[in-house]
Amino acid sequence: MNTIRRILIFSGIFFVLYLLFFPVSVSMERVLPAVEIAMDDPAFCQTAEVTVEGVYHWRLLGKDTFTGNIRFDAYPLTQELDLTQTDTVPALTFGDGGTDLLEYGPWMDSRMFGHLTSSPFLRRFAVQVLVPSEDGRGGAWSTEDGHCIVVPATSRQEALSVLKRLGGDTLPPYEYWVDGESLSN
Repeated sequence: MNTIRRILIFSGIFFVLYLLFFPVSVSMERVLPAVEIAMDDPAFCQTAEVTVEGVYHWRLLGKDTFTGNIRFDAYPLTQELDLTQTDTVPALTFGDGGTDLLEYGPWMDSRMFGHLTSSPFLRRFAVQVLVPSEDGRGGAWSTEDGHCIVVPATSRQEALSVLKRLGGDTLPPYEYWVDGESLSN
């Protein structure tokens, strides 16, 4: 009995130490339903499909990362180019609140597509689609008429529910999406 107890304690300590230092990697390949909604038009709701292919690395300590691609069927940029990444730099490194910038194209010559806010393992996420700048590399998101792609959702109501759950500092408050008002009013 004493030996079994020691083995269980040792196994538990080993498991916790493993989680502290090594990521748990989850491979994903899925097509998710999405809708694109607009700040200025409560009637605007376009359905889309989002393809997520890659590996999500969850860490107990430190920032989660994702290596792979996220493609939006309505946007040729995301179909033609891959997420910016190198052998040593992942495509996404999620900061506080599960946020990062979606950039497509070769390293140091990439184009910004949008600002991603996600729950762990990309179960739910929203992308604030950036309006491209003149040089095509940067972009801005408008609180007046900005668009947001929400996953998983098949209707505006489902999208609003996901946005409410995601919350966060980068997304406009849920009430603005419901009222169709902008932050500047």
